[in-house]
Amino acid sequence: MSFSKPNIRNFDYVQICLHRTYDAINEIRILSKERLNHAEVKLIEHGPLVKYARALHYVFVLEYTKLFEAKKKGESSQHLASLEKLSHAILYHFGSNFQPTHDIVIKKIDEIRETVFFKKILKDRDSKYAHSDANDINPYSFTSFDDDDIDTALHHLELIKIINSYCTSAFKFEFIFDHDDDRTDNFIVFQSKYQDFYFKNRKFSDL
Repeated sequence: MSFSKPNIRNFDYVQICLHRTYDAINEIRILSKERLNHAEVKLIEHGPLVKYARALHYVFVLEYTKLFEAKKKGESSQHLASLEKLSHAILYHFGSNFQPTHDIVIKKIDEIRETVFFKKILKDRDSKYAHSDANDINPYSFTSFDDDDIDTALHHLELIKIINSYCTSAFKFEFIFDHDDDRTDNFIVFQSKYQDFYFKNRKFSDL
């Protein structure tokens, strides 16, 4: 299989958007997973990782919704991370030969748009993340994704991967965006051990 990137600029925007969407929800999953070690829980629930978790939610919501922006007339230079616009760009490139695949792509995109999860995230984007000041939202309130949200988000990324493969296969091109990355999990484990060791030894040194 050829891995040369096609000369359609939408691919670059879709690719980075997919990377950011997956990275954000994977990091949220790591921060949200059940932990039995009290020191690890304390590290996650206090300090910089709280701010990190909030930032990750913003990244996920904004990048995920970018992927489902609709193609509108006169917006050729906007929403280039849209899967729908990517498929239209490929259709323009190949013509009617890509039409059956394009129809499948649009159908699958619309199916995701009709899900409860997508509508929830879109509503959150418009009312909580992007325009909270216009919707009388308490700026100090924040609700993290629960386990169902995280599982659904990861499932949607599997569906998005299928949609994206329809687009890339037209050029015999592919890219992988869901790389496993456990560095944050390792940091939590080792940093909590270090902190525990530090505070125990500090008590002795203060005697």
